[in-house]
Amino acid sequence: GLDPTHSRGMSFRPVLGPISAEYDASTGHLGIDFIAPNGSMVHAADDGTVILASYTVDGGYVIAIQHKADRLSVYKHNQSLLLEPGDVVRAGDAIAIIGGTGTTSKGPHCHFEWWVDGAPLDPMPWMPGEGVAP
Repeated sequence: GLDPTHSRGMSFRPVLGPISAEYDASTGHLGIDFIAPNGSMVHAADDGTVILASYTVDGGYVIAIQHKADRLSVYKHNQSLLLEPGDVVRAGDAIAIIGGTGTTSKGPHCHFEWWVDGAPLDPMPWMPGEGVAP
């Protein structure tokens, strides 16, 4: 695959499931929603360090990973989190369990955001296919 330091891409698909809502900055939906059954695993999109693992009212259990080259991934509405801030992860590691926590969730799914250089991007073009690293 591409050298991640020269790319906005990620090396792993965070959830193996269909997408129920796409990125739409005009409505404030700054990520994509993956549907998967309760208890499914959420995976790290790339190597990095956990910088946030906490509960928020609207996002439920949220985990965020800082990656090289000013890339950041955020995963919301989890049932539970498997890691703590400071933990180092590799692409594909299990980081959380899918759930429906938070006031903005309408059922089990993972809201996934991909930030590059401090701005949210549509994750779709930067994501590999069904769970295969490039």
